[in-house]
Amino acid sequence: MDENQANGKKIMAALTEFENKLILSAPQARAGFENELAQQLKREFVQRRRAKQVLTARPRWQRRLSRRATLILAVVLAVGIGTVIAMNVFLKQFIDLDAGLKAIYEQGLGHEIGINQSHEGFTVTLEWAYADGNRLTLAYIIQGQAGTPYTNLESSVYRLSLRDTGEEIPFYQGMGALIDQNGDAVGWGAPPDTIVTSDRALEISTYDLSPINTDDSPFLNLRLEVAPYGVTLQQRTRLPIEQFDDMREGPETPFTFDFSVPLVDDQRVFNTALTTTDQDITIRLHEVKVAPSQTRVVICFTPPDPARQWTAIPYLTTDEGEVPGGGGVQPFMDGEASCQDYTYFAGMMDYTGEWRLEITELIGFGSGGDDQQRIPGSWVFEFTVP
Repeated sequence: MDENQANGKKIMAALTEFENKLILSAPQARAGFENELAQQLKREFVQRRRAKQVLTARPRWQRRLSRRATLILAVVLAVGIGTVIAMNVFLKQFIDLDAGLKAIYEQGLGHEIGINQSHEGFTVTLEWAYADGNRLTLAYIIQGQAGTPYTNLESSVYRLSLRDTGEEIPFYQGMGALIDQNGDAVGWGAPPDTIVTSDRALEISTYDLSPINTDDSPFLNLRLEVAPYGVTLQQRTRLPIEQFDDMREGPETPFTFDFSVPLVDDQRVFNTALTTTDQDITIRLHEVKVAPSQTRVVICFTPPDPARQWTAIPYLTTDEGEVPGGGGVQPFMDGEASCQDYTYFAGMMDYTGEWRLEITELIGFGSGGDDQQRIPGSWVFEFTVP
């Protein structure tokens, strides 16, 4: 065996040892430069909007890589892809319930995290996150006492804030379900009177990023605080449901996670003020913001009766039909104007045709649920988001 062959074997042995170390360390989030690099390469490769650029323009630093470094990068990328496959199986059935998350997930957007903490027999694992200009979504698993049948596993606290400033990001909505060891939902489709149990649950929480100043930063440095608890089957069957708070069992110590998430800054905005009048009431289309995972529509009008709290019933369509994922609204006052911020969890980033928004009714709520003033009408806006 000549000297070149001997050196070649040494190099391959070193690469093999390094590959094994990477594979063993892959489940730990941000374990080192290699894992972060894998995430970045994966995101750059799969993002549909940047795919052509990545495939046709190799960066200068990549052209300078040695053959050994190129082999190492191939190992790192393979480890990252393996993680993605596992996450696809784990989260897809839940993400499919949200048209906007489904759209971005199919583009390979999102960030696997995989960090966990354990206190007093409970473990919380922060699995996945996604952030764009409209919203931020987190997925995490709560693991109770191993093997204990719980009828409920969730958190009473879900505070998310910016580490740099301490500013709290408003919570918008959440969904969750008990899951089995494979990550499949437990009890979906079971009869209503069936009590399902598991020792773990998946929680998906969505936060409103629209009021947060991100300062054009490519990353968000975040802090998540959760306080998990469980209700065991024994407690659930021993106490009446009116005593639900007394059934809770969980750690006294809260869980705090510090982590960073890439911010997808793609956004399309229509902010040309349009007005239309019906029933002697003028409504203004204030703004439309389209991000990869969500569309937001803001309208404003002068309340017919300022003593009431008003909401409008919208119907948003495109050439492709009704925009899915609607139903959320955040009312606010802009001076004397009553404004509504409607959210549509839909992947509309690539849609470039015409939009049509029709308000079919205004409803003013008084002091009681039956105290309503209803004003039917047709306030129509047609526009194109640039």
